[in-house]
Amino acid sequence: MGIKFDIRKYSAAEIALLVIFALGLLLASVVVRHRNKIRLSGPIELKLAGLGVSLPAGGGWQGLAEWKYNPSKDMFFLMGQLNVGTQVGAIVQWRYMAVSERLRPEEQLSKEARAREIEVEIVDAGQIGGDVVMEWAQAELRGGLEDIFLGIAHLGQGQIAELEVVTFADPELGRRIFQAVARSLKLRPIDVLEKGGRV
Repeated sequence: MGIKFDIRKYSAAEIALLVIFALGLLLASVVVRHRNKIRLSGPIELKLAGLGVSLPAGGGWQGLAEWKYNPSKDMFFLMGQLNVGTQVGAIVQWRYMAVSERLRPEEQLSKEARAREIEVEIVDAGQIGGDVVMEWAQAELRGGLEDIFLGIAHLGQGQIAELEVVTFADPELGRRIFQAVARSLKLRPIDVLEKGGRV
């Protein structure tokens, strides 16, 4: 038994209202998709490493325009944060450094949690392909107030690029930010002459 739709039963006004309603739904879905899209800055290069990455930009995001060096940790870093009113909604940080041991993201998150004496639960893990494969893991602080996404890309010669995204009680936002920013990682060959220069 099929359902029959007889257009002759409806007036032109009713059909026009139906069309306007359908167009309104379509427009609303386009606006929501556009507003939820994570916009990224242009590539921010760390020339000595041949590394280029992006940070989220616009819509409340603030961040560094260039890599900074932290001498106490012997690493370069780049960070941005999403301000929502007077509160921080998300934090993104890139780190470039040399490592002595090759840890997976889950192991690194557990190690950092032990050092800070906090409990975390690993809830997801995977890989993102690109110029370099990035392994990642998602951890939730006990109580679910904070979600941490940590990605590690091994660049060779003991160097890594690490991406950390922290959101507060919004894991889906964290996932979207992490995936968009992780895909911005680009590597280029380093000229031998550049290695003797400064970053």
